[in-house]
Amino acid sequence: MKYFIYCRKSSEEEERQALSIESQLQELREFAHKENLRVIREYTEAKSAKTPGREIFDQMLEAIENGEAEGILSWHPDRLSRNASDSGQIIHLIDIGKIQALKFPTFWTDLSPQGKFNLSIAFSQAKYYSDNLRENVKRGIRAKVRRGEFPGRAPIGYYNHPKTRTIEPDPKTFDQIKYYLEKFSQGNINQADLIREMSAKKFTTRYGQVLNFAGLENILRNPFYTGLFKLKGELHQGSHKAMISKETYDKIQNLLDGNPKKQNYKRYSENVYDFYFQGLARCGTCGYAFTQEAHKKKSGLVFKYYRCTKKSKTCKCKEKPINEKDLSNQVIDLMNQVSIPDYWSEKFLKQIQEWREEEFQQSQTKIRNLNQELKILKNKIEKVLDLHIEGEITAEEYKEKKNKLVNTRKDLEAKIQEISNKGATWIEPLEDFVITSNQANKSVLTDDLHLANKVLKKIGSNYKISEKKLSYIILEPFNFLIEHHSMTGCGSIPDEMRHGNKLETQPESSVYSGEDVRRTARHCYTAGSEWHAKHAASCASSPKGCEPLASAKSEGAEGKWWSEAELNCRHEDFQSSALPTELSDQQINKRITP
Repeated sequence: MKYFIYCRKSSEEEERQALSIESQLQELREFAHKENLRVIREYTEAKSAKTPGREIFDQMLEAIENGEAEGILSWHPDRLSRNASDSGQIIHLIDIGKIQALKFPTFWTDLSPQGKFNLSIAFSQAKYYSDNLRENVKRGIRAKVRRGEFPGRAPIGYYNHPKTRTIEPDPKTFDQIKYYLEKFSQGNINQADLIREMSAKKFTTRYGQVLNFAGLENILRNPFYTGLFKLKGELHQGSHKAMISKETYDKIQNLLDGNPKKQNYKRYSENVYDFYFQGLARCGTCGYAFTQEAHKKKSGLVFKYYRCTKKSKTCKCKEKPINEKDLSNQVIDLMNQVSIPDYWSEKFLKQIQEWREEEFQQSQTKIRNLNQELKILKNKIEKVLDLHIEGEITAEEYKEKKNKLVNTRKDLEAKIQEISNKGATWIEPLEDFVITSNQANKSVLTDDLHLANKVLKKIGSNYKISEKKLSYIILEPFNFLIEHHSMTGCGSIPDEMRHGNKLETQPESSVYSGEDVRRTARHCYTAGSEWHAKHAASCASSPKGCEPLASAKSEGAEGKWWSEAELNCRHEDFQSSALPTELSDQQINKRITP
């Protein structure tokens, strides 16, 4: 019979007292010679057996399954396994005859039922030892935390005392770290300059390496230096000596949090200008990115431009730079076309909230009804089982009836899950559309070009600059809004309405003709989004068509801009799940008719 020798040594705490791999090999070789055992291969590894996944162990079992050997020689069963999965594998190989012998110098077993029982007990004891030791370690950690002792390696500036098992200030680095923390808290130096100063003074980590930005960030963010320590996201009061006060620590955090762009990059420290459209567009000629640059005149005036990086190796790009002011004017024109004033957005959002509540109530009612049906169905399944147990129906009849009921139950559960997950899927994009369009309006009124840049990323894509003109692809449904602004002849928001002034009136108001509403309905139904189609149905059912999206009258001038009856008109159309891809003129006329 051929044997494999298997030796294992864990690097973890609980098994440090076990024999080393060399000692195990020596003992097992002597045991094999004494018992006249034929050893054809030796497997050794240094890995814990608490969890499955030991590569060498798995290779050995695979070789045994292939018939390369029939027995295993190891120091003790706990060398083979400390988890239920590996233990079960070994016993299974014994049961099917792949393993015909297990030899241990310190433990007796054979392949009889009594021997397998003893082996199972040994494996269980090994697992119990590992689990119990883990709990003891956790209990010790909790005790250290209660005493205010950090159960880990001390950060730079401190060290773990080998005799007292406490954390003490490091006489070499404690004062240095304290000096740098207090200096940074004063706000007169950034991270890049601080690292340069530390490098100039030959300050290194405990491994002799130069401190990098990530290491400095950890030091500046670590509450350990205030006398606290964080364990699993929870702060605890420490018993170690504090390096800085809580006030100094808070100043450091405010400086870090108040810097939206990290100061640990040279480029930012040199960039003192605020560019509104950084990274927005690409060159329309060569396709490469547009970058930004600023020119400061002797008079102190600063002119900001966006230009092509001209990195293309296949074509010579002749695209000229564009002034930020010219680009801003084009962006403002686009914001005008996709804007919804505050008055409209409040009305829309109020109605959307009512629709959301209605949809929620309807979905809850459907779920309650389906749950009632599901409860009745489960009772039927139990009754069919009782009939089968009592012998009133045969096994064939039982299987047939049960299968039908189980399939029906599965369908009901799927419906409940679908309703719970789906909800009113058209409400969220509709709400986001209204909010984004209102943000576009605010960006124009307040000249907030940062907000305009955020809106641009939501409403369009593929921004390009060619011949100093900004081109783009407007995403649905914002293209629908642009179309109706152009159809009604709405102009830009007047200058007197901008810079924070309240928008009292909206330019040119007009009523849609029947053909205009037909175009709106067709566009909505072919747009592809469910909520867009629902919105079209509502617009078409109003005598004013989509007028609220294109123009409005100030409240009090000629009554409300849109009556509550019109706002709620044809709400039942919104509940239809099957929407046609196109509408005939007859269908549209039917919807337009008041």
